[in-house]
Amino acid sequence: MFEFMDITNSKIDIDKRNTIFSQFKRVFGKIPPHLELLGNINPELLSDFLKYNMSLMKNKKFHKDYFIFIRLHTALNQNYDYCIDFNSRLLMEGGYDKSLIEKLDDIDNFPINDNLKVLASKSYKAIFNSVEFGEKDLQELYDSGWEISEIYQVINHIGLLEKNRRIIKAFSKSTG
Repeated sequence: MFEFMDITNSKIDIDKRNTIFSQFKRVFGKIPPHLELLGNINPELLSDFLKYNMSLMKNKKFHKDYFIFIRLHTALNQNYDYCIDFNSRLLMEGGYDKSLIEKLDDIDNFPINDNLKVLASKSYKAIFNSVEFGEKDLQELYDSGWEISEIYQVINHIGLLEKNRRIIKAFSKSTG
């Protein structure tokens, strides 16, 4: 559980925040800490963030659970406990068994086609090893049938996960 520094913003629209929180809890059971933090700072940005994430699901070239696999993979490899629990539960509710979920720390174990695995792998490289990511990687993605807008969506999503981790750390009460 995260405990945040006092970031109370007295100018926020409490009703809007509470409506978003209520809807999120009804669908997902709880609110991840980065969304709670964002909602307490600026509910409008929270609303925009959620709409953006929903828009990712509209591209039919992506497997319906692709971004959940990506979030869980990132969580497992970067030790985001809140994200591990949240996305594991989503996958279990979607019919995946625990033995598969526990193996999603390796992209090769994603239950998706190879083109999606290559996109995930190259996107991780772009965020976590950006010095090594280059034109050759982009060309491989183009050759696999991906368009720059789709490549950007996945790289951006992984980057948002890392950004959220850092923001949570910045606003968390520290013990040392």
